[in-house]
Amino acid sequence: MIEDLDLFGVAAYARAATCPRLETAECVQWRLQKNCSLTPRQLATCLVCFSLPGLLAGLAFYALGAPMILALLVLQFSTLVWCFVQYARHASDCEWLTVSRGAIEVQVDCGATRSRSTFSPVAASLRLLDQQQNLIAISERGHSVHIGGGLPRHLRPHLFQNLCNVARQFQ
Repeated sequence: MIEDLDLFGVAAYARAATCPRLETAECVQWRLQKNCSLTPRQLATCLVCFSLPGLLAGLAFYALGAPMILALLVLQFSTLVWCFVQYARHASDCEWLTVSRGAIEVQVDCGATRSRSTFSPVAASLRLLDQQQNLIAISERGHSVHIGGGLPRHLRPHLFQNLCNVARQFQ
């Protein structure tokens, strides 16, 4: 089944949705992470490789009496740096989902912020949101968390089904 889903290289996501990362008698844990191809270090290397030749050419034009070319290249590369920094901030975004006998714990790391929520397996409501978002909502007493944003949309129902089954076991 997992190999059938690997049309676009998503076998790792299929395993994450269908197989927990950690499974013991006390708890079951998933780690859901986005598929970022480059690490922040690789991204910095790419940025230097893209920027250095252009900036050297801009300095050559500046020396030849065309300062506006260097100014435009500095503007272009500062925009590129800003985009790469935004990408790098979210390259390590992930969601930790732990189901144990006493609690369903959700930890969401997004950029520099980390939020943690704890729900009771008995009182928590699990539901799959509409087809547009297709996220998993865990709510209890007015507090709600949406998870599954790092998974491809077609794999979220698999995670939802597995989560419901595990939550039922720990009730």
